Amino acid sequence: MGQLYARDLTTTDIVIEHATVLPPVSASRTGVRFNTYQAFAERVRLFENGLHCVGLWHTHPVSTPEPSMNDELLAANYARAAAEDLSGIVFVILGTKPFPQGIGVWFHDQKSLRRLTAEASR
Repeated sequence: MGQLYARDLTTTDIVIEHATVLPPVSASRTGVRFNTYQAFAERVRLFENGLHCVGLWHTHPVSTPEPSMNDELLAANYARAAAEDLSGIVFVILGTKPFPQGIGVWFHDQKSLRRLTAEASR
């Protein structure tokens, strides 16, 4: 699990430039916990280097991931905490299938978690 960072939030397309790994405080097949103080310190440090935390990522031990109830709560908490600076956060879950089936991407806008899908090239 970790946090996702972007440098420029003023463009139409936000590019994730950096993904971190937060060491788990505890982890099991059904959940993972991380140190929220360590996550905050990481956001402060990377913000000083021009990076903005725009989301979270983690893994699920299933082929095609879907967010759990705990995932939805975590995404909602992050989105609400970022509400002053961001209109929402990205939430990525990696499963065991190869790309693209093994990756799920959602957006939480402080109200609900919505799955994002790839647009066809124009």
